[in-house]
Amino acid sequence: MASCARLPLRHSQQCVSVRSSLANSRVRFHVRCSRITALAVLAGVAPIACTKSTDTIWIGAVAMLDSTDSGEDSMRGIRLAVDAANRAGGIDGRHIQVRILRDSGRGELAVRVARDFVADDRILAVVGHEFSSAMIAAAPVYDGSLAAVATASSPQLSGISPWVFRVIPSDGKLGVEEARLFMAKGWRRVALLYVNDGYGRGLAGAFIPAFRSRGGTIVSRNPITDSTTDFNVYLREFAASRPDAVFVICGEKTAMPFLRAAAAHQLRAQIVGGDGWRSTLALDPRSNGIVWPSVFLPSDTQSIAVHFRRTFASRFGYEPEAPAALTYDGTLAILEAIRRGGATRRGVRAALADTSGVIVTGATGPISFRRGDRVGSVGGLMRVTNGVLTADVRWNDLPTP
Repeated sequence: MASCARLPLRHSQQCVSVRSSLANSRVRFHVRCSRITALAVLAGVAPIACTKSTDTIWIGAVAMLDSTDSGEDSMRGIRLAVDAANRAGGIDGRHIQVRILRDSGRGELAVRVARDFVADDRILAVVGHEFSSAMIAAAPVYDGSLAAVATASSPQLSGISPWVFRVIPSDGKLGVEEARLFMAKGWRRVALLYVNDGYGRGLAGAFIPAFRSRGGTIVSRNPITDSTTDFNVYLREFAASRPDAVFVICGEKTAMPFLRAAAAHQLRAQIVGGDGWRSTLALDPRSNGIVWPSVFLPSDTQSIAVHFRRTFASRFGYEPEAPAALTYDGTLAILEAIRRGGATRRGVRAALADTSGVIVTGATGPISFRRGDRVGSVGGLMRVTNGVLTADVRWNDLPTP
């Protein structure tokens, strides 16, 4: 994998001014043209016009942008897919434009964003939301009105609405995949730390019964928060129970404090991270040997994955990760659904819900949905070896029970 170093954004000054103005605006989502343009600058997407045109196809995009690198990557994944489609002539000769609104991963803002998109009759479908809590909150707003293709993984989203889809597999499925992996690797005694939110509880709740049903033993399980930094009590517990692996279900923010504490305690168990961990962790020597799952593997040799990776790296100056690949694929699915179903909201939803075959093949593989969930296994496990992040095993290569 190429260097994980990030290039400085050319529009960093705009980012400061935009964030300041948004913070003082109480986040009103009936946006004026100036604010839409500002968000477009922040996301790296070409500013959009504020006039309705029959020559334009409009889709919505939900941005994080204010708290994580993954939010910026997500917008760049959308940009890559839309720009490529426009260079190829758009859809039936119609140019594609993106309207961007921000939910900051918060449920109450996600509801406002969803209402704004539903009220805007130009928007045919929405790419987003990224956080499960935000998508769960917004789902009733989209229901019956507008298709949303999310990158959120909570099991609670399965079947929540016939208008809600997601390009990332459910944590319910991922938990079962990881249970198979642990047994195949010989990690039969596992200590579990999980962030006490919808993501952590959902993944832990799927993993534990699947692991036990295969003969595995959970030696301990403890909830943590995104702000947990003191892991000493847990590591003393692990020293006594001697698990084969410690499964840490959390985001990147919590990962580094845990790795520092684990190194200080000389933890000998295999560390398995959450699917929100990112390649920047590989730069720290304390991460050597750790593994975590991802829907997008850096060494994927599928032609579309290779094309996406090379195009993204050439354009933005660093290697893409799962957030960018997922929004890229979500955008591809929506654009193909517009081509198949026509430029109406119901036509787009019907095309996305069609179970007769693959809708489109993206950077993460073939995309089709059943009850809104992504069909099939996607990605696998990544491992850090001397600062390099590589694919360790694919879910599809694991032995079937």
